[in-house]
Amino acid sequence: MADYTELLQVMKRAALEAVAAGQPVALCYGTVRSVEPLQIMADQKLPLEAEQLELLSAVRGGLQVGEKVLLLRWQGGQKYLVLDRVSEAGAGANERGVVM
Repeated sequence: MADYTELLQVMKRAALEAVAAGQPVALCYGTVRSVEPLQIMADQKLPLEAEQLELLSAVRGGLQVGEKVLLLRWQGGQKYLVLDRVSEAGAGANERGVVM
């Protein structure tokens, strides 16, 4: 019985490490480079095209060139969800710079 318990623990640990290594989701920042067609530069190095981006209704239709956004990366970095606009701490932003 102890052998099976140990094997199960090893398998669980391997599965958790595989998920962590695959980075199923991650937050990052981006800058709007173009509105039509939509293009966002993620972390100042990765250009994202419209087909890679999904937008929440809060940001749909109102993005401007140069605007900072908060992105959620999923599917191994193939898709990004634009969560919200990000501004410098100040007018309309909370302590983390996210506009509410």
